[in-house]
Amino acid sequence: MNRDRGGIFRIKDHFTYDGIQSIMMFTFAGLSVLIVIVLAIVFVMGFRSSAENEYISNAQVIVDETGRNLENHLLNLRHVSDTVSYNILSENDVTQPQLEREIYLLYEANQSTIRSIALYNGSGSLLMSEPTANQKEDPDVTKQEWFYGAMREMENLYFSTPHVQDLFQDEAGKYHWVISMSRTIDITSGTSQATGVLLVDMNYSDVERTMEQINDPDNGAYYYLCDDTGNMIFHPYMAGFELNKRSEPTIKTAVSHGDGVHTVMAGGRLLHVVVRTIAYTGWKMVAVVPDSAIMKGSGASIWTILFFFTMVLMLALIVNRLAAKRISKPILELNESVKNLEASDMTAGADIYIGGPSEIRHLGSTIQNSYEEIRRLMAEVVREERERRKN
Repeated sequence: MNRDRGGIFRIKDHFTYDGIQSIMMFTFAGLSVLIVIVLAIVFVMGFRSSAENEYISNAQVIVDETGRNLENHLLNLRHVSDTVSYNILSENDVTQPQLEREIYLLYEANQSTIRSIALYNGSGSLLMSEPTANQKEDPDVTKQEWFYGAMREMENLYFSTPHVQDLFQDEAGKYHWVISMSRTIDITSGTSQATGVLLVDMNYSDVERTMEQINDPDNGAYYYLCDDTGNMIFHPYMAGFELNKRSEPTIKTAVSHGDGVHTVMAGGRLLHVVVRTIAYTGWKMVAVVPDSAIMKGSGASIWTILFFFTMVLMLALIVNRLAAKRISKPILELNESVKNLEASDMTAGADIYIGGPSEIRHLGSTIQNSYEEIRRLMAEVVREERERRKN
């Protein structure tokens, strides 16, 4: 009897409620957690990559549109210089009165964008200017950037960095920030020709206004404009540069790399840099998109994704628990019937649970048949013992 109880009827040691159902539940739960975490990571990384591409694409669109606007503005300025150089000065002697009249009309037509037009000879002496104004006393223009830059690059237009226009007396006593476009030209005076410098000053406020419109402090990304040597033309944090409290970490990338999107590490931050060269000038239009700005902008959506997958995980755990309970129920029923059989008299009939999947039914039938066979053998042993005693 004890041997039997230690054999077939010890099925409860293998299939207990705490054992099979817990194993199934924890196995299913572990798989569910792993799958949901992997899917969440894949979704978050995919969304972040998509958000990064979108942010950079938006920056590229802004850079391209702003660059075209600046190019159109600079093209108008170049047309003014070309008109003076090729249509006015090339056909007129600088001593002729109508020369000043033609330059005046050209200035009047473009005064919304132009601060002044001036003509200097090779030694830096003023020949004429528009609007007519008194030149400040003894300004040495030969030492100014726009003058020696034009003389150095005689075949090209020269664009200066922003500076205060300090050549002429202003009746209102105001200082005007300008960007100077200068070029060397041939000057005819009587029968002689000489080299001079044509200066056209454009209002820096036009460039400043254009750049300020695209710089939003709350956006995280920022845009700046520099020349091909790294000198700043506009930067939203220009005041910090002037006080030496801030520097631009992407300036080397903007100057040394070609147009396109570049990724750099600066100050422990990952920065995406969009570079576009402005035609006619060599200036660099630059957008800087910090990786932190992308994360901040997409943070709400990422949290939504994580919340969604958390709900999915909770639902999966509930379903797994119900599934584990349903799958393990036939085994638990079989185990319970075996426990009842062990506690009953062996002479009583066997009431073994037979149900559930085919494997469980087969196991239940096997246990019941084994029990019936044991009862039959025990009854036969008892009968033979009685017959032996009678004899």
